[in-house]
Amino acid sequence: MNHHIEYSFVGYQADQLKSWSFNKFGYRPHITLVPPFSIRISDEILKKRIFEAASRQAPIPFLLEGRGSFGTIQFIPVVSEELGYFADTLESSLSSDVSFVKKLGDQRILHVTLGRGKPKDQFPQTQFLADAITGRRNGEKWFVYDLHTHSERSISNLW
Repeated sequence: MNHHIEYSFVGYQADQLKSWSFNKFGYRPHITLVPPFSIRISDEILKKRIFEAASRQAPIPFLLEGRGSFGTIQFIPVVSEELGYFADTLESSLSSDVSFVKKLGDQRILHVTLGRGKPKDQFPQTQFLADAITGRRNGEKWFVYDLHTHSERSISNLW
């Protein structure tokens, strides 16, 4: 199985980012917080561990600003030490129970991927709030954990 944890943009925020994307069809703007992994324990135990690690975290303000690239892949960088620290905390809390996909580099670069294309203008500095994390399993929503209420949101009434 392939799992990962992300912050998913919704509503107006998602629409704003879609207007910058090169991938107009099926594009789902998000920030990957924990890279893809396979599990060595049950989904339910893993989910409990993720919720426990996230239970100490309040919503996290962050900025998107500028642009960057990984070769021909364009992205908008995330500016937030706190979001990076939270991502590290989540990843560390899972490390004994999962096998991570090989990383492309040594340094984590939080970003929103725009796709392949010619570089666009700099994305204007825009403030956001990471108020939930989404777990994905095999490309589908597995759970959404609310950082305000410290509880699982119902997936059925989400976008």
